[in-house]
Amino acid sequence: MREYIRNFFDEFDYDADAKVVLNDAFDKLIDNEKAWGYFSELISEYEKTDSFSGGKVLNDSTLAAREAGILDDQGTFLIFCCFSKHLLEMYEKKGYSRKMWYDAMCDLRYKAVECKKVRGYWGSFVSGWFPGFFNMTRLALGRLQFEESAYSEEKVVYDKHGLNIKRGDKVLDVHIPSGSRMPYEEVLASYKLAYEYFPEYRYDGLLPICAGSWLLHRCVFTTVKKGSNVDKFINDYDMISEWDTPDFPDCWRLFDMGYTGNPDDLPTDGSLRRGIVEYLREGGVPGEGYGILIFDGEKVISE
Repeated sequence: MREYIRNFFDEFDYDADAKVVLNDAFDKLIDNEKAWGYFSELISEYEKTDSFSGGKVLNDSTLAAREAGILDDQGTFLIFCCFSKHLLEMYEKKGYSRKMWYDAMCDLRYKAVECKKVRGYWGSFVSGWFPGFFNMTRLALGRLQFEESAYSEEKVVYDKHGLNIKRGDKVLDVHIPSGSRMPYEEVLASYKLAYEYFPEYRYDGLLPICAGSWLLHRCVFTTVKKGSNVDKFINDYDMISEWDTPDFPDCWRLFDMGYTGNPDDLPTDGSLRRGIVEYLREGGVPGEGYGILIFDGEKVISE
């Protein structure tokens, strides 16, 4: 497994410093009998069953990290790097391409980079996000990621385009990984792939796609540059609900840092960053929103 991990970091083009730090952390894990015992058991269980309990994985990989004397967030990150080996076998059995696996595993690198920017070290402080990839309920399809889900709005029934979608009905959730720009044509290409790969989520040939994100809040709608990629993305969604989060827990996603409560502490490079900072300075409150779009296989259906 030591050689596999080294090759994994090379294949996914990790930063040179990340390779040194993470390989060193992995060496400490694999060279510590008790720590590696935790990892070996988790890997063996995953290889036997093709699934796992996210809670147990995070707990036991944390115990392994502490036993080996590395950061908790490195232990929880590295166990999923190990799992990637068996996940590729699962993709092959399913008939999925290696590129799909590669695109999914790029998310590990994205999260490691985010951790370095936000926390100052290599690893991941959001490893609880990874199980969806490794239990194969979330697929990376081009620029976007899609996850099997259910319509979550309790009070609002979506009643448009001949559809009647209520709480609990099957929908896809969409996620936007970091790491690159988001050209709208790539967004549409991802929707087309989702239409192909999730036929069981169509209703009379129409695919409902939901998004719950800080992007779908008035703090973005009122500040984003019109005609930009983000503007095109969010305006495809019918807004279902919106809620404020004054402590701005999603701040790190845009600004690579937690919110101090003072907008003047936030960087202002980039038009969206500048817009959000000005919004906050004027007393605006950040938050999140939940929306839905309908895709017919070729295009987003609008009014």
